[in-house]
Amino acid sequence: FRIGVQQKKTTVVTLGAYDSIRKKVNDFLNLVKSPSPQKNKFKEAGEELYTDLFYGIPPEGTTLIMPDGILNHLPFELLYNNGYLMEQTTISYLSGLFQLRTGSHTQIDHPENVSFFAPTYSKYTPTPDQLAVRGTPYDLKGAQEEVQVLSNLTNGVLFEGTRASKKEFMALSNEFSIIHMAGHAYLNGKDPELSSLLFSDMEKDNELHISELYGLKFNADLAVLSACNTGVGGYGSGEDMVSLSQAFMYSGIPSTVSSLWSAPDQSTKQIMVSFYEYLKEGHTKSKALQMAKLDYLHHTTDENLSHPYYWAGFVLYGNDTPITFNERKSTHYLLGALASMGILFYFLYRRRKKPLAT
Repeated sequence: FRIGVQQKKTTVVTLGAYDSIRKKVNDFLNLVKSPSPQKNKFKEAGEELYTDLFYGIPPEGTTLIMPDGILNHLPFELLYNNGYLMEQTTISYLSGLFQLRTGSHTQIDHPENVSFFAPTYSKYTPTPDQLAVRGTPYDLKGAQEEVQVLSNLTNGVLFEGTRASKKEFMALSNEFSIIHMAGHAYLNGKDPELSSLLFSDMEKDNELHISELYGLKFNADLAVLSACNTGVGGYGSGEDMVSLSQAFMYSGIPSTVSSLWSAPDQSTKQIMVSFYEYLKEGHTKSKALQMAKLDYLHHTTDENLSHPYYWAGFVLYGNDTPITFNERKSTHYLLGALASMGILFYFLYRRRKKPLAT
């Protein structure tokens, strides 16, 4: 079933057999996750899914989607009807109806903007399954460049290389508005609570598992999980989705940006830089992510790199309010410079007034 709420009107529509929907979604995802010469196949599949799932809903303004089952893996942005759905409406996702409550999250005035983690992996020997995440080589050049640019853009605090350790992350203060992880993630399909983020391997214990995140408490406004498969996972005993994204939300962070498949290193960097630029302009999180994707799609000159695999994997879950960036650092630097100039002019003035020695 599809339950729709629009202009205070609720509708319930029968979508048909779940097995049929699941097959169509899986076929569509196989096309999206595997760039191939058959460039328009995914558009045909996306058009069919649009008819099955979205018909009767005019795409305009902002669309909130609370998916279930296989639809947790589907980027609705790619549904196709004379263009991508993303080009017609701003989309964000909900993990539960509680996130619709007005005022369910009050943004805190954080002293710091963003903490960026970009580990290097010098000793770690990944399994074949772990290697199939966020591209190759295992040390990510794009991730390192990503956090360096973003830390300058946002006056963020950078934990890079061997300093990007699990120990540093576990000791992270609650002063940060955004927590950003650019690195590898491991999706454990057999036991989803053992899925993990991988920090610097200078420590023996460098994996932060979902089960550990449940025991942490954050008060940041947003977690950006710039790694692979952080928005998908398996299902727990209660048939609820278990993912890294959901685990960060359970730990107290009201919104996450996470990925639905492997994140290509260089295109992820471009999208993330644009995303933060739009956040700094005051846009909502979903609007900033939408415009970052559209920028990439419309400005990519290599036709092969315009395939959705390279740009459509990141989605926003949860609270959509804009982020207020703290500019006090740059203000302090400006005040310090003005004070120094004032002192300099004062002494030059005194020296000019001082009589010449006879």
